[in-house]
Amino acid sequence: MKTQLLSSLRLSLALLSLAFAAQAQTEPAGALQAAAYPIQNSMKVRLFVVNPEAKAVRILIRDQNGKVRYQDTYLHLTKFHRAFDLAELGDGTYTISVVQGKNAWSQDVTVETTSSRTLAMSIKATPEPRLEAAPILASKP
Repeated sequence: MKTQLLSSLRLSLALLSLAFAAQAQTEPAGALQAAAYPIQNSMKVRLFVVNPEAKAVRILIRDQNGKVRYQDTYLHLTKFHRAFDLAELGDGTYTISVVQGKNAWSQDVTVETTSSRTLAMSIKATPEPRLEAAPILASKP
């Protein structure tokens, strides 16, 4: 369990590094950067933000009708991350936004209820075949 958790954490950090590296090629130095990733086996999304200028950053989650479902402001932080549990939201598309002045980043997330079929099988030991006893031959006197 611990090994799986460490592997998931390493993979998340590697993906985050790649995302920020790719974004750094197109973004000017000192620009706001963000990335969001689903947390494995959960209804949670982890948001990573790099804010080199440490200006106020607003995080918003809006539903497909534009209604704000979550809002918070982070002050004076250059780097931070937060997990959002979307389990209580109904099915639909939501937009996670990070806003800093005129700079903005957003990503759509779809919450969808699905049912899946699985096969469960219990193996019962079959009884061993009965061996027929060989007839006992009567001995001749």
